[in-house]
Amino acid sequence: METYRQIISDVRGMNKLLSSDNLINDRTVLREIITAANMIVGQSLEKRKYWQSSSLFTPFPCLEMEEVPLSECCEYTNPCTIARSKQLLPKIGEGLFGEAIQSVLSIDRKIKFIPITPNSYTDLLKLNQKRNKPYYWIFEGRLYITKPVHAVYMTAFSTEPIPNSLLYPTGCDCKPDPSLTLICQNPLDQQFKFIDNRLFDLKQMVYKNLLSIYFNVSADQTSNQHDETSK
Repeated sequence: METYRQIISDVRGMNKLLSSDNLINDRTVLREIITAANMIVGQSLEKRKYWQSSSLFTPFPCLEMEEVPLSECCEYTNPCTIARSKQLLPKIGEGLFGEAIQSVLSIDRKIKFIPITPNSYTDLLKLNQKRNKPYYWIFEGRLYITKPVHAVYMTAFSTEPIPNSLLYPTGCDCKPDPSLTLICQNPLDQQFKFIDNRLFDLKQMVYKNLLSIYFNVSADQTSNQHDETSK
């Protein structure tokens, strides 16, 4: 699987204008890559495609949780408590079917949490429904679950690079600490999570967008320039 740095290099190498222009830095190229990737992935997920893809969803191996009152995320007074992720999550993809979350599981993978909204959960409480099923939701950038545990395992599609602290957590009882190399890894060297068979389409889209935006090159001219560059 390619890294962000490799994708940027590939796009730059598609045309001499992109490879030699210092005004278009790697951050600019990265922004275009992320924008195009989110559009392609969003359209695919809305068609219920690639939801089981291991190349698209990122594991959060040990997401630390802390106990908080239920009233923190909804207007409901109740003595029960729930769990909230200690760290803010990167922005999770969204679509017609909610957040692009593949699974939320207990650390031992024996418990699967079910998606729900805070309002729907409080409705269950008001109706005195049984609460033996474990639920989860995302609220203001944090994961909430209805079972008080210390950590969970989650796989999700993030629309932005993920902090190393979430990818390679330390002090987690479920696994050894990662190496210092991983903890301090440059974000550009992270694996680029994307649909394998759409990678060529993504690079073409970013390439054309950059030439159109920064050099006023039309789509037809872009194709001709790419043909000449690749000779």
